[in-house]
Amino acid sequence: MTRSKDSTITFEIKAEVEPKGEQKQIEESLMKVLEDVGPPPSAPLAAKYKRSFAFPSMNERVPVIITKIIDYIARDKKNIIQNFGENAEEEIKSVIGEISQLKNHLQTAKCFEEFSSDSPDSELWNSEIRNRKLKGDPLNYYESDWLFSECYLYRRVKEIFATKKSLCNLDPFSYQKLPVLSQSIEDLGPHLRRLIERKVFDGDHQLSPSDIKTNLSYLIKCSLWANRLDMSLSGGNTDVTLDVIDLVNNWDSNILVDHTDQVSSVILGKDPLDVVDLVTDNGAIELLNDLILADFLVTRCGVKKVHFRVKPMFWYVSDVTQQDFHLTLDTISRHSLDHYKFFGKRWRSFVDQGTWPVLMKLDEMRVWILLVCLLVAALGEDDVSEDSSEHGVVKGPKGTNCRCGWANKDDRRIVGGKETRVNEYPMMAGLFYTPRKVLFCGATVITRWHVVTAAHCVEPVLHVPEDVQIVLGEHDQSKVDESPYTKVYRVKEIVNHPEYFLVGHRNDISVILSETRFEFNDFVGPACMPTGAEEIVGSKLKVLGWGRLSIDGPASTVLMKVNLNVVPIEQCAKVYDRVNTTEAKQVCTHHPSKDACQGDSGGPLLWLDRETNRYTLVAAVSHGIGCAEGHPAVNTNIIYYIDWIQKTIRETKPEGRICKKKD
Repeated sequence: MTRSKDSTITFEIKAEVEPKGEQKQIEESLMKVLEDVGPPPSAPLAAKYKRSFAFPSMNERVPVIITKIIDYIARDKKNIIQNFGENAEEEIKSVIGEISQLKNHLQTAKCFEEFSSDSPDSELWNSEIRNRKLKGDPLNYYESDWLFSECYLYRRVKEIFATKKSLCNLDPFSYQKLPVLSQSIEDLGPHLRRLIERKVFDGDHQLSPSDIKTNLSYLIKCSLWANRLDMSLSGGNTDVTLDVIDLVNNWDSNILVDHTDQVSSVILGKDPLDVVDLVTDNGAIELLNDLILADFLVTRCGVKKVHFRVKPMFWYVSDVTQQDFHLTLDTISRHSLDHYKFFGKRWRSFVDQGTWPVLMKLDEMRVWILLVCLLVAALGEDDVSEDSSEHGVVKGPKGTNCRCGWANKDDRRIVGGKETRVNEYPMMAGLFYTPRKVLFCGATVITRWHVVTAAHCVEPVLHVPEDVQIVLGEHDQSKVDESPYTKVYRVKEIVNHPEYFLVGHRNDISVILSETRFEFNDFVGPACMPTGAEEIVGSKLKVLGWGRLSIDGPASTVLMKVNLNVVPIEQCAKVYDRVNTTEAKQVCTHHPSKDACQGDSGGPLLWLDRETNRYTLVAAVSHGIGCAEGHPAVNTNIIYYIDWIQKTIRETKPEGRICKKKD
């Protein structure tokens, strides 16, 4: 990605006139956080890595964008007062000061602050900031993940205006969008003439099904490549042109994943689509190509309506707001050339007739802005970082003394979680209460004879082990013979920790011995056991179980999985009595919308060891308050009890052997 000449010059000029003391403060602040490396493969992309795309974004492009806002408001002060009233004059002074402070906070890596405006998304942002703080995540523009940091910055710019009475609806990027729109309309001329000459939108001219599909694919790619004119990437540079036809013709090989044919087949299927939702991104040339595509959808593809979903606030400089959308139609409709007027008036009629509703719903801020910023990283961690199909297939740099901790990823919902695949996690075990014929707790395979669970699960049956069975290879309790690897083992002995105490669930751990040896195979096997070197605070742990899906809901018939964040034990101590913060007996986990629940007790919390690429059993589910109600949960820390576990194994079945990472 190249930097525009304009943005580079602007930044350098501003840097030269920065007071020496302030410039020194900026340099000293950044020296504390910057690393002259690229982002590690398993780490979130962050601007602190100087050899990453995120660094020039936050260090060069974004400061230029902020500076241009200050310049615009100072330069266009009279027009702003004329449009927004005399009271805007004092607010302009305040805005300039606050944006200047924001720029300083960005350049000196100051901590993120909560929002105070009554905007509908303020509490959602504040909740996310508090959650990240709870997890101990860094909260500044360089050390936080880049997507969240940049989204936070644009939301902070919006906050500055949202807290003003006169200027609350001012779009500080509007002055940049208009010249780019005008230039884009001119750049679009050859493309429009080409479509007119080919009678693509002439209803009296017949197109074959093959021609329709070819044109549809072409127009989809026009919208794709028009995205290159993203003003947030050019530092707000308005002197940019784009030849979409050239990009489509010459850059097709640069598309990483091309599902155009599949999308076209869906749109052109046997039953015409009633609605196609088009989530707008950038304005100018990209929006113009979106309009052309929408025209083709209703004119040639049988689509009844195209919903244009615009941003409810200014965003990333050039993202389309409702005002931008209508300004685009008005501008092209008033053009002096007939082929522009033709399309402008045609598109305006689609809007006026309800064929193209322009939707700007405040609750969609969660979807098209907020969720993208807050959840993309989390989704990636859940579905990619934690669920790689290579676990146990590709070896890590370190090995284990015996096979353990693998997952079977033949990729296909515990509260807020997802259903696992059949036999996906070989180490998972269930405890079956024979008098009632019900799975009542989870457990984890640790040797060919033993499973580990929570002591509170088996305290009631401690002296009647014959009432408990161990189920391995299970997935869906409601199905018979779902997996040939599902087997039930009678329990010979239950050994609770000698200092287990129900009040406070102290020393909540138990080892259970099977009467017969477990049959290990690719779908049943042990978890790796911890060595003591694991640093898990700030990591994600995978929890498995058949517990309830909500506090008042039924138990799950299928095995579920969910990733929870490890937070400092002090967070649990604030909520629960008898949590020991001086001894590492427990692990504290938290997620605002996900949790273990009743029936998940005793089940594993698995940590993916990047050195072995295998899952290590670091904790067992112990106790909490409710299910996914915003409280952290307490789990038994396996490494603290590893000596007792091994002693119990030797005393009950000497041939039992745990697996762990080699030194």
